[in-house]
Amino acid sequence: MSGILDLSENDYGVLRNGDDSLHQLERICALLVERFEYLTRATRQEMGSAVSFARTAQVPFSIAHVRTATNHHAMGETLFHLHRTN
Repeated sequence: MSGILDLSENDYGVLRNGDDSLHQLERICALLVERFEYLTRATRQEMGSAVSFARTAQVPFSIAHVRTATNHHAMGETLFHLHRTN
């Protein structure tokens, strides 16, 4: 496992300049959902968590945090600023 999300160079477009923050948060959430099982295995390997705990709590809560931020941002609230690399 080379990285939690194992993003290709093109996937780093998650935080492209020019995209609005809401779109960026939605993309991050979609990637987390898409790679749910990978994140479960990575959580087990990196943190020593039981697979069942990673699958039922740790990874779903990670997704829920991003969804909450997305929902708040959609309502015009700013919870944090995304760091842009370019």
